[in-house]
Amino acid sequence: MEYKIKEVSEITNIPQSKIRFYEKQGLLPEFKRDKNNIRIFSEKDIELLNLIRCLRNIGMSVKEIRTNLDILADSSNNQLAINILIDHRNKLEEQRKILKNHIEKINLNLESRQSN
Repeated sequence: MEYKIKEVSEITNIPQSKIRFYEKQGLLPEFKRDKNNIRIFSEKDIELLNLIRCLRNIGMSVKEIRTNLDILADSSNNQLAINILIDHRNKLEEQRKILKNHIEKINLNLESRQSN
């Protein structure tokens, strides 16, 4: 099946401007175009956009995604993909610890102000 960017945006819940940005950043392949030079997306393109959105949502930078996208999308490189995702998960865990510490400090500050 083939889709236009508006349809893809609705399916993936990714704004059209963000899809164009990902294309300009080299995260998406060169798209097939119709006779009016409008991008045509495939099911595979939609899967790739969903993967990119997932990686962005967990904090991976566009640069990291660009570097690792082929590995993450290729099931034959499963162990390497696992290693990349574990490394990124570890970074997120460290960030979570830092945020938890900040929240605890804020809560202590709130408690002391509310008891006055």
